[in-house]
Amino acid sequence: MNPTFPLYLALLAMGAGWGLSIPLVKIAVSTGYQPFGLIFWQLVIVVAILALITRLRGKKFGFHIKHIRIYLMVALFGAVVPDIFFYISAARLPAGVMAIIISSVPLFSLPIALLMGNERFSWFRLVGLAFGMSGILLLI
Repeated sequence: MNPTFPLYLALLAMGAGWGLSIPLVKIAVSTGYQPFGLIFWQLVIVVAILALITRLRGKKFGFHIKHIRIYLMVALFGAVVPDIFFYISAARLPAGVMAIIISSVPLFSLPIALLMGNERFSWFRLVGLAFGMSGILLLI
């Protein structure tokens, strides 16, 4: 058996999860579930899984005030606020439009990484970013 086979399965599972997220959210919000309830259970499940992985790796959580501030910032700006807008818009927009909008999210990671100093500027990447954004705008 190929040693990279489990990695391909993991990649396939992540891609299926990403692709199924829009239809599943559409079903959830159309049946009356509210955004805060969905966000709460989403975060509870993710925190439980990550806590288990962290414990299995033998690591400990930091509960100092500086850690709690970082946790709150990541939770608010990385999960709660974007998910509120995602669930509210999923209730009002068709799934195809949502898929096109969600596909533009990774295009914003390069400018953010450049502003944070995590990446160096490259014309090749900028051209790729421009092509990706123009493709999404053409679909819209």
